[in-house]
Amino acid sequence: MSGEVIVYASISTWEYGCCGDVPQPGARIDGTLEAVPARNGDRFTPTSQFTWNRELELVQFTGWSARWNPSDGDPTAQPIDVYLSWHPLSELVTPTVTGTVVTAHEIRNAPDGSGGYTYTQVDTLPRFPDMHGTPESVIGVIVGFIPDSFSEPTADDLALAHAAAERGTRTVQLTGPAAAFGVTVPHAYSRLTIDLDADGLERSGAGSRVSGVVSGDTRQVSRVLRNEKNDLYTGFGRAPEGESTSDLDETLYVVLTIDSEHF
Repeated sequence: MSGEVIVYASISTWEYGCCGDVPQPGARIDGTLEAVPARNGDRFTPTSQFTWNRELELVQFTGWSARWNPSDGDPTAQPIDVYLSWHPLSELVTPTVTGTVVTAHEIRNAPDGSGGYTYTQVDTLPRFPDMHGTPESVIGVIVGFIPDSFSEPTADDLALAHAAAERGTRTVQLTGPAAAFGVTVPHAYSRLTIDLDADGLERSGAGSRVSGVVSGDTRQVSRVLRNEKNDLYTGFGRAPEGESTSDLDETLYVVLTIDSEHF
């Protein structure tokens, strides 16, 4: 391994417990990389030099890079940790990487309650580690892997991601009687004008701080499915789009991105 780049990254237990290969030595990994301020006493912070690309929100190393959230400050002025995931957690664009695991260390909370961590090198990993709810339970794994390919987002990718994130701040989830949504059941991906204070209408999400009559674009229109025995929510079904709501005994779920003029 002399001369080869080895990247050390944390992987949460739920990642490989959910799906994908268990990240033990010899395994192939494929995921996204994000850098964050380091944990207390972490032994695996990157030590090689890197460039902070503010425009692309990246820390760039030789042969790989990781996303850096500008709200976390200057990465060059603090120790950082790197996390690998294969589950997209947001609209944000993140560098991707593939490689082969060469080392693995289980991470546990320090038993002395100091807020630190202990690391145990292992040759194999169980998909579901012994948790037991104890303070020193396994919380993840540090893998050292050799990357063989990676990709970075472009400025256009980042602009699109930020636009999607901004739309998220104007998006509200609405649940209520069909009549609250107008004369007819709205169609998905269409315009909708609605009184957010209508009787029986519940709202949640970032856009729920707005009230009154608003207009926007629907992202989802579904009927709420309930268990006939106990009336508990069970899921979503196809909405009777275009039907009159006057005599429709349906509870609808609508995701609406409200026009920016209402904010």
